[in-house]
Amino acid sequence: AWKDLDNGYRTDVVITDVNMPKMDGLTLLGKIKHKDPGTPCIVISGNPNYKKAAEDLGADRFLAKPFSTTELIRVVKDITV
Repeated sequence: AWKDLDNGYRTDVVITDVNMPKMDGLTLLGKIKHKDPGTPCIVISGNPNYKKAAEDLGADRFLAKPFSTTELIRVVKDITV
């Protein structure tokens, strides 16, 4: 995802998990917000202790797992409308 965004690909919203194999979601969030601060970003994690770090890096929302599809859709609408 970062490679595409770094090469100029634009997206309406980024949804990232903190725990990912090649680059953790907080690192990705920091890179995205540095390159394009206006990109809406949602960070998700099973560990609610990451909420403050995500907010400090510019996350528009943090969702703790588990969450419902309805909640995810509501959050996406909230930050993209």
